[in-house]
Amino acid sequence: MGKYLLSTFGWDGNGQLAEAIRTGNRPLGYRATTAEVIDIWIGMYAGLVASPETYLDRWDGMWEELGVEPRDGLEILDVACGPVPRSFSLARTHPGVHVTLLDWERVLTIASKLAADLGIRSQVTLLSGDLWTVPYPSLHYDVVYLGNIAHFFSPEQNTHLFLKARKALVQGGTVVVNGIRRENHDPADLGLWYFAVSEGAAYDFQEYKDMLERAGFRDVVDVSTQPIKATIR
Repeated sequence: MGKYLLSTFGWDGNGQLAEAIRTGNRPLGYRATTAEVIDIWIGMYAGLVASPETYLDRWDGMWEELGVEPRDGLEILDVACGPVPRSFSLARTHPGVHVTLLDWERVLTIASKLAADLGIRSQVTLLSGDLWTVPYPSLHYDVVYLGNIAHFFSPEQNTHLFLKARKALVQGGTVVVNGIRRENHDPADLGLWYFAVSEGAAYDFQEYKDMLERAGFRDVVDVSTQPIKATIR
């Protein structure tokens, strides 16, 4: 996908990418985490919105591996949740699970309708806006889930984001970082795309561990070579 997108926008053929690598001035063309590119993300999830059950079934095992068990009173904050939030996998399993979704309003409109279709709308709260400026309730959540977002940010930005997540967690709460990892992908592919559209990169486990520990987390664990979980100190 990364090489295709670089070619599509012309960045690799007109010298923009090479210039950005030399100067460090990026992103190029558009910034992947802004409201202006919502149509791109909605389009990428269109097929999943049409048939969400199979997609959500895939994430039941992830939550089990993370040790996150659906139960009465489980509170989850799903940051940059997307149109088909993976946290819905837990909510549909147990009526006592409550999920707070954070994303842009148009994305949440789709996610809210999907929640209604799945019969879990009463278990869902919506937080609309930018993940940096929307306040998170303090000491409230058992789990903060950061899926497919941290690779768009610099180490400094991620440390700030992880700190914001830590303040939202109850004592002993868990943050889950589930994004593209350098160990699992060709760095010349997606890594270049992240470089072009953000301040981020395809980080490895040790880099994420360092960021999380700087934000005050401990027991940083690599789960199945992609999700990373950590608890509050």
